[in-house]
Amino acid sequence: MGSTERLEKALGKAVNWCIDHDILKDFLEENSTEVNNMLFTEWNWDDALEVAREEGIEQGRGEGLEEGRGEGREEGIEVGIDRGREEGIDSLCELLEQGYTPKEAREMLKNKSRVLGKG
Repeated sequence: MGSTERLEKALGKAVNWCIDHDILKDFLEENSTEVNNMLFTEWNWDDALEVAREEGIEQGRGEGLEEGRGEGREEGIEVGIDRGREEGIDSLCELLEQGYTPKEAREMLKNKSRVLGKG
């Protein structure tokens, strides 16, 4: 067995030992391949910083997308409420113009909402 193979085997054993002894267990179980690659190849500070920067960018994008989706949902709900209110007012005005009393118009709109599954 060559020195490269021995090193690779030793690194694998070290990672497995850490997992078995609950040392960074979750992290190593999820990232053992990357850890082995980092340990096996020549480690350098610039590469580590670049990886950290890329991971930070990716995490920031994910958080930004989630925040944007949340804001979009809130805005969509507000727009939907406003449109619903406008449509309700328009419908009420139409019924009143057709000669229905406010009480009759209200009842007709309630029944319309129930039919549409809104009430």
